[in-house]
Amino acid sequence: MVMREDLFHKIWEMYSHEFDQLTTSEGQLVEILRPGNLNSGDGPDFSNASIKIGSIKLHGDIELHLRCADWYAHNHQTDINYNKVILHIVLDESGNKPVLRADGTYAPTVSVREQIPDKMIDVIRKIHQKSELTCHSFIADIHPDVLQKQLKIASEQYFQQKIYQIKKFYDPHLPLSEAWVRMVFLSWCDGLGIPKNRENMVELGQNIWEITNQSNVKEIIDEMTRFSQLDQRSTSGTGKSWDFSGSHPGNRPPIRLKHAANLLFDLKNTSFKKFALSSGLELVQIFSSNKYCGQQRRSILVQITLMPAISVLGELLGRQDLIQFSKNYWFQVGFNAPHPIKKPFLKAGITHIPAMHGPGYVYQLKHYCNKLACEECFIFKNTVRG
Repeated sequence: MVMREDLFHKIWEMYSHEFDQLTTSEGQLVEILRPGNLNSGDGPDFSNASIKIGSIKLHGDIELHLRCADWYAHNHQTDINYNKVILHIVLDESGNKPVLRADGTYAPTVSVREQIPDKMIDVIRKIHQKSELTCHSFIADIHPDVLQKQLKIASEQYFQQKIYQIKKFYDPHLPLSEAWVRMVFLSWCDGLGIPKNRENMVELGQNIWEITNQSNVKEIIDEMTRFSQLDQRSTSGTGKSWDFSGSHPGNRPPIRLKHAANLLFDLKNTSFKKFALSSGLELVQIFSSNKYCGQQRRSILVQITLMPAISVLGELLGRQDLIQFSKNYWFQVGFNAPHPIKKPFLKAGITHIPAMHGPGYVYQLKHYCNKLACEECFIFKNTVRG
């Protein structure tokens, strides 16, 4: 079978405790007492391992290879760093034998091919086929509860990530009232800049926040235009040119600039007391205006900007009702994931993608699927365990 060594390492790290009746190439029974700690640097793959061969306990390192011959192909027989290897684990059963260490002694070799379930092997084969999703060929056949559990995990991780990110816009040197409102505005600018003008929108928002007070929208727009000089050559201070190539006209900088200006004007002319005393639903209603962007983008920004901001506000004011509201809204309302996010799942046969799972799909694709973090995914773990 074809397998990357790094995935083989993960299988050993996660499932070796389930392996039993292991025998060396010479027929000796091996018991794994401790599989060891994965080594990300040079040297053997796992350190601080313990095994028992017969009545003898051994402590040291474990090295994994797809084939026994790889030990010599990698010149471990001349490397003193491998003298503490107590066990050589291989996948391929052919040609197995004890391998020579640099000190002239031999380390026993064990094949684990029979310990890896056929279903796990089938999954591993499929996830290495070229497709939009690594689990493209079987994800549509798994039980819906498994998919929903993973999406809930991904959605929770996404929510915590957004709270962490929005806090970066919070300036603790400012009064709480100004710091929170400024945080919301800059985060909204960041969302308006998705996908190609985020840095410029945030930079522009930071600049304009410092110089504007209670002014009218036209003056704010004029001031923002002066800062941005919206043409395809200008940069707004980030060193990065504005991108006008958005396929949808509503995503282009001049439109997004007006949305940001409208929001800035209203925030500057609204007493913080109104935000502090509002319920979560009332806060959503405050930001639900076409002046701040169109309905589709706004549903996303309310989720990825306002919900984390409401959670932070609840934290700052000691209002558990706001913290709970933001969590409930995040998991129960969600948003329709953009088509580029949904596309690979639709191609894989996931034809029903409810809005409440939108955040989960976004994080799932970006932080699990695109990064090939299959071994961390509940879908993968559930599938390989049958």
